[in-house]
Amino acid sequence: MSEKNGKKEVKHWSVLILALLVVGIFIVAMVSFQVKETEYAILKTFGKPKVDSSGAIIEYAPGLHFRWPFIDQVWRHDKRLQCYELQKGKHEQIITKDQYQIVVSTYVLWRVGDPGLFLKRMKSTQEAEENLEAVVRNSRAEVIPQHYFSELVNVKSSDSKMKEIENEMLAKVKATAMQEYGIEVTKIGFRQLGFPEAVSTKVFDRMKAERANKSEKYLEEGKSEAQKIRSEADRKANEILAEAEA
Repeated sequence: MSEKNGKKEVKHWSVLILALLVVGIFIVAMVSFQVKETEYAILKTFGKPKVDSSGAIIEYAPGLHFRWPFIDQVWRHDKRLQCYELQKGKHEQIITKDQYQIVVSTYVLWRVGDPGLFLKRMKSTQEAEENLEAVVRNSRAEVIPQHYFSELVNVKSSDSKMKEIENEMLAKVKATAMQEYGIEVTKIGFRQLGFPEAVSTKVFDRMKAERANKSEKYLEEGKSEAQKIRSEADRKANEILAEAEA
């Protein structure tokens, strides 16, 4: 009988220890939070971000931190680069300096640059991308009309100024995005370039004409070079014959 009681007592203690362990883990989870290397973290007390003595919002470094349960909430955001392709302006027509209508698909690489300002101004990543899209579209509408169509599309890639145009747009977007929304923009690029149906034939005809002109130019240069070689060969042959006769 005592043996049975002993077994029951051991079982009772094991259940109690397990229950205490679970409660302990629950309490630790309630009063602490962990920050990963790939994210920003800010504590909000009753909805307001915690600040230091200078009034700056406190950003928590990677590792384990403590908080007040039910009072403090943790705001997190990925600190890695995000790639966003414009949606509203995806099929927007833009006129170049030489009056060609084009449709440019644009993407932007961004990340949170100022977590405190981002938290104040943005409610979500979706809202951030919507605001960023408006800034990029304004920049695109301002920069592209200052350039000729041939600077975007050229037979020789070395003559294309696509990268320069992308950098112009980046310069205009970068400062605004950081100052207004706490967003750091690292790159703006063109994924695709297309044409409305009304101007497609005209554009392709122009490209064919440019290539035909270049082909004619190369042929003429080849003929001229061949004539020079033949003339030089004839001159040397005449000199050799004259020397032989003498």
